[in-house]
Amino acid sequence: ESIAYVVCQHYGIETGDNSFGYIAMWSKDRTLPELQASLKVIRDTASDLIGKIDERIRELELTEEMEKENALLTGSESMYGIYQIAEGSAMDAFAFMGLDFVEEQGLTVCREDYRLAYSGFLGPEDTLEGIYEKFNLERHEDFRGHSLSVSDVVLIHDGEKNAAYYVDSVGFREVRDFLKDRDEQVIDDSLTACSNGAKHITDFGRGAKICQSLSLLFLSRILPAGLGFHVFMVANEQQLL
Repeated sequence: ESIAYVVCQHYGIETGDNSFGYIAMWSKDRTLPELQASLKVIRDTASDLIGKIDERIRELELTEEMEKENALLTGSESMYGIYQIAEGSAMDAFAFMGLDFVEEQGLTVCREDYRLAYSGFLGPEDTLEGIYEKFNLERHEDFRGHSLSVSDVVLIHDGEKNAAYYVDSVGFREVRDFLKDRDEQVIDDSLTACSNGAKHITDFGRGAKICQSLSLLFLSRILPAGLGFHVFMVANEQQLL
């Protein structure tokens, strides 16, 4: 009961009304050494549980971010995304700095140093300036980040192509290589899956997530010939290509 109480308190879940009475009754006849031993078990076990829960939450958040990003970058509809510098990344110390200063330090603005904070469908009013104004005056329910600021990146997907823009000290500047590392990693994942004998598109791991945007010509170049591959579109797994 004490372990459950500590873990729930850590995550902001109030269980005191259910826990205090039971814990008080259980502990009233215990000796000090018994209570000290119990406290150690409570502390160690609660810490272990919290660590495992936090790790699982991070995994779920990463999966959710990847799914949202795949929809943003490869979907047929016009969308926009807001990227903000990830904590602990190479860009972390340069948050809220202008692009000239970042480049003077020898850094390149790239996807691996950012996290996707928000994605949404692109409306007629969603120019770069309109998006900047919207995310400084409004607070979207599923927006996980600070107000749109210098060093953030706004990505525009027009249904076919992607363009990334750095929020600079004044205005916006396009960063053409923002997605370069990500694209190269996806291709590398796919090639690795091929070399490991993947037989189905679902064996491709993260590479499979963008297969709906890959042409058959590209697939024909990365898939070994004569291995009997069954390639399905991720968007419609019933449609055999």
